[in-house]
Amino acid sequence: MSEIFTPLDTLRDIFRFWWYIALTIILGGIAGWIFFSLRPPIYESKASISISIDYVYTGKLTDIEEDHALGVVGDILFTSEVMEAVVLQAHSEGWEVSLDQLISSVYPERRFYVWQIRVQNENPDLAAHLANLWLEEASRELANAAQHAKNADSFQRTVDALESCFHAV
Repeated sequence: MSEIFTPLDTLRDIFRFWWYIALTIILGGIAGWIFFSLRPPIYESKASISISIDYVYTGKLTDIEEDHALGVVGDILFTSEVMEAVVLQAHSEGWEVSLDQLISSVYPERRFYVWQIRVQNENPDLAAHLANLWLEEASRELANAAQHAKNADSFQRTVDALESCFHAV
């Protein structure tokens, strides 16, 4: 025979076994405190680079073209060369970090026109320092890539001008 559910009976059961609920809460709190004390805290540091597109230079872009351009920027920001440069710079400043440790502690994110890196480490100073080193190296690499793009555009314009000379003859 099935019993009928009544909220009043359920509430009476809860009040009858209040000590069991309180004991479970206390034991859970103690277990959480022990678990927390056994694990070292993980600190996180963030660095961001805001990207803008020069529409005067590029012309009107579709959403897909903009998304592609911002994705390419992310590819430049998180290349192995940038990460290796961060590790080398950290070593030169006395920090002990390997490329594998850096890669496993770095989390890149893109939010609209902002590329962000989150660095997690047990040492808060190291996490902040690695994020700042990445920001410096990534900015340098972006400036280098922008210069290459300007050079390529200049060469393309020269080639186009030379081709137009041949077509005119």
